[in-house]
Amino acid sequence: MYLYEFSKRFPHLNTVDTLEYCSIFGGVEEALHIKFFDNIYDTIEDNIIKHLDTFEAQIQPAVIKQQPYAHFLWACTKSDAKKINCFRKARISEKKGEELLHDLIEMGVLHLEESREPPLKTHPGQKLKKELRGYRIQPRIRFNKPFYRFYFRFIYGKSEEIAQGYTKNFFEKLSKNIDRYYSYPFEKAANALLAKRFDLEERGSYWDKDNEFDVFAKTSRGKLIVGECKYKDRKVCKNELTKLKHKCKISGLEPDYYLLASKSGFSKELEKNEDRDLILFSIEDFKELLYDR
Repeated sequence: MYLYEFSKRFPHLNTVDTLEYCSIFGGVEEALHIKFFDNIYDTIEDNIIKHLDTFEAQIQPAVIKQQPYAHFLWACTKSDAKKINCFRKARISEKKGEELLHDLIEMGVLHLEESREPPLKTHPGQKLKKELRGYRIQPRIRFNKPFYRFYFRFIYGKSEEIAQGYTKNFFEKLSKNIDRYYSYPFEKAANALLAKRFDLEERGSYWDKDNEFDVFAKTSRGKLIVGECKYKDRKVCKNELTKLKHKCKISGLEPDYYLLASKSGFSKELEKNEDRDLILFSIEDFKELLYDR
């Protein structure tokens, strides 16, 4: 996840900053310079904007910055990351998409996160409902290095504009979308933290035809943990737990534990909750990932 590498290289960063910097510069941290009092936008300007050639050179193999790979990688950052939806966003056939995906996996740029949704159940002689006949269980396409995901999400196609000093549109778009961009790395961090707290047989996210869950983990004792992660500048309230339980019911999941992870903490009602089936991860808990392997 590169979090430990960041904490070693930049020990002055707090937990939030480490998570955010790693979400952007993970995989190219050796080329990164952070001034002590800079915020994330200053750091992006001092590094990527002023030294774009240096950071573009970090993207290897260089062929992925060329077509058709570059456009496909851009599409992977603009959709929900489900495989067929990425192909559609890139406006390519499934055959061509599978070829590109195979190449990029072989080059170590991407990997697939397989769906854990069980096949739709039907009884002998019973047909699926019309609205479900075209439904396909899909894996999600994931980037191996956070910086590659950031580059193709925000910089791809704008290199010339940025190099000429026209950065206003870039920073406006970044500020509007950055919290959403941070959400997936925060989910990964929550899953990693859970693995430090519990003896897990499997972990990751979960999605089906009805819902998506940021955390879906099973312990070695067969206990199911399902959770949501909120990377926002407001506290998580009890209604998020209520919504999580409702989603589980719709998806036919029966967790032994519910997990909520929050950047900005929890309401007093949640903090005082004494239910043994509720796990709360505040931002301070994530220090375990930074300083202890």
